[in-house]
Amino acid sequence: MIRRASIVVGDIEYRQPPWYQRLWKSCRNQIQEPKTDVEPTQKMEYIPYAIVVTGADINYMDDSMWDWVLSHQELVFARTSPEQKLRIVMEFQRRAEIVAVTGDGTNDAPALKCGHLGVAMQSGTEVSKEAGDMILLDNNFSSIIQAIETGRLLSDNLKKVAIYLLPGGS
Repeated sequence: MIRRASIVVGDIEYRQPPWYQRLWKSCRNQIQEPKTDVEPTQKMEYIPYAIVVTGADINYMDDSMWDWVLSHQELVFARTSPEQKLRIVMEFQRRAEIVAVTGDGTNDAPALKCGHLGVAMQSGTEVSKEAGDMILLDNNFSSIIQAIETGRLLSDNLKKVAIYLLPGGS
């Protein structure tokens, strides 16, 4: 469902490697989607399904490396600083992507502010809540997916109403 909606889920994590692996598996279980094959692109012959990039790797990445990393269907950025989180958001935006950022800590505030939509967690710090555009009251990532579905359905229905009313001059 989430891939059909053209949404890429990425995780930016500061914790130790075993932590982010468990966290990513938990996120995958919430999304509940089977893995699918990725079509090769003209730039490269094979794109792996998912990638884990550490904060240390980010410091040495150039534009072509960012293009390659961001071409993956699933991304995990581990052991990142607040500046690196901000850079990740900006790299997505440079490629004309609409970026929603979720966060709960003070270190997430710059990225929350920079994203097109900053979603702070109810259990988060006051700084993150102030930086975010909205607060997720149930602290559940899958609620964001449901909100996107509902928003798109509402948008489609409004378009249908407009098309229905236009010919009558209403």
